[in-house]
Amino acid sequence: MYPLTLDLIDFLVSPPARQTLADLSGVDLDERQTLLLLTRLRVSFAPDEAAALLDQARLRRRAIDKFPNADRLLFTDEALQQASSRAVA
Repeated sequence: MYPLTLDLIDFLVSPPARQTLADLSGVDLDERQTLLLLTRLRVSFAPDEAAALLDQARLRRRAIDKFPNADRLLFTDEALQQASSRAVA
């Protein structure tokens, strides 16, 4: 997972990043697709931004069972692993 900095958080909540995350929600995010996905993302974004977008898209996909509104949230891998579902919380 790419380290999430304040600059990357600012980027991830920007309109272009939010749209890209929405677009990625319907894409095959399997690990085998990493090179292809990053290559496509790097056409429009800096390498660290592309990596952060891909990480967030994957984290959101994993989070959907715990958080119905995962598509509007930002996650870290560690926090997601420790998070309780809404029903438990």
